[in-house]
Amino acid sequence: MYMSSCWQKPPRCMYKPLGIIMKYISLIIFTLIFQSIFGQKIIEKEKESYSDYLNNHPLGSISERYHLTLTGYFDDCGEFGGHNELITLKRQNRKLIASITIYEKDCHRRSGYEEIKVVEKKSYHIPEERVSLFTNYLEKLLYKSLKNSLPFHAGRHYYATLDFEGKETQFRNIDLHYHDTGWSWEEFENLKNEIKK
Repeated sequence: MYMSSCWQKPPRCMYKPLGIIMKYISLIIFTLIFQSIFGQKIIEKEKESYSDYLNNHPLGSISERYHLTLTGYFDDCGEFGGHNELITLKRQNRKLIASITIYEKDCHRRSGYEEIKVVEKKSYHIPEERVSLFTNYLEKLLYKSLKNSLPFHAGRHYYATLDFEGKETQFRNIDLHYHDTGWSWEEFENLKNEIKK
């Protein structure tokens, strides 16, 4: 009966494929270790660069959990009520997104227990070159909110808040309010129109 040379000399024949397999396993282990070490460094570098980016950004405090809310209250019905409009700016996947929400008109001064319906809600990506729209608006609102004004039962109200929302924690970093009794401040409408462009 004929036997192959592999059966005649088992040690030499069996160790050849085993040696090749061990080389491949060593190469795979080395590659995985290399990727693990340098991949972690790349991730850490990306985190650092994003952190640096936020530290130098004019709206760097806005994140997935911190959001800027700009509110306009319009007294469509004089002292009997009106409607709210909100512009909410937050980050989603590191990009600034502005959402505009317009609520229905309420001329009956509801008790607060009834839900006021949303008439329109749309979101818009805010590229870097348009960030100044928000910083300019906040500067103008701050200037107006610091001016002397007399309380009045009607008029438009404009607010800006920068809020943090966690599961158990809520706090506010900015809280501005301007009561426009002359019905002449158009900056909220201008901002809304610029966002929609």
